[in-house]
Amino acid sequence: TALAGFFALVYAARSYWLKSGLDLRGTFSISSSIDCDDAYVCSITIENLKDRATVVLQILLEVNHGYFIELEDHTRAPLVIRPFEAYTKSFDPIQFYGVNLRRISLNKLLNDQSVRKRLVLSTSEGRYNVKPNKKQWNPAFDFFDNYSTALIRPVRKTFKNVGYGSNIRYLVEFRSAKGKEEVVALRQGDHHIRVFRRFSLTLESLESKSNLESFLIQQMVNGNLACDDFTIYDLHDPQNQSDGPEFKETVDAEVRSYLLYAVGGRLRTFIDNFNMRRENKRRAKTKSV
Repeated sequence: TALAGFFALVYAARSYWLKSGLDLRGTFSISSSIDCDDAYVCSITIENLKDRATVVLQILLEVNHGYFIELEDHTRAPLVIRPFEAYTKSFDPIQFYGVNLRRISLNKLLNDQSVRKRLVLSTSEGRYNVKPNKKQWNPAFDFFDNYSTALIRPVRKTFKNVGYGSNIRYLVEFRSAKGKEEVVALRQGDHHIRVFRRFSLTLESLESKSNLESFLIQQMVNGNLACDDFTIYDLHDPQNQSDGPEFKETVDAEVRSYLLYAVGGRLRTFIDNFNMRRENKRRAKTKSV
């Protein structure tokens, strides 16, 4: 009975804590761009850790003491952050900072890591200093301590906000006179299956873009393909490759032990950093001479 009463008391206290007061944490990012001369806040994220909504009137960034950068003004239409909800916003480059009809430069303060910066909210309950999210983590941070850390990103090829896998050879965009559009993805081996309702593809039609174009035009003439126009995109054509980096080499991920990663990786990092510092000193000495 005493144990049940203790847990009931803890549950009641926990429920009361979730329903009372404010508890928000957030992060922000400061960036610079070739489009402007000033550093600026490029993104913010605010999390509501309470089981009650929070009404936000203004979002500001306090820099040092008494400098407040207004990021968003919700005075006319208050922002409501619902229970356990996260609010995220991105910002574009700015023209300049202004105060009392004068320009003000904040680059010195924003770029100085030792200067305190924190998100401040004007809420329906008054001022609230947003707690920093100290638990935020990114594997890129681990890479600088251990060069054996690999941050792997999937590379996708998209067309009209739809991603297509590496086995897709052609994308055919059909258009009708009524403005209707439809995209059909074709693989190299789709002559074995029924992709279109009134006809089947042939092995020769999928050998090249020109063969496929001639084949579909013939089907339009025969009345088997109901469309007014179409465009074919060969995803294996180098001209249709993305503008991103070119991946020429393929490596296989090998199973490795924690000891090899934690100890061997850090040892390799230490050696690489040591060699890099020694090389930098040599270059600096050669340059001075």
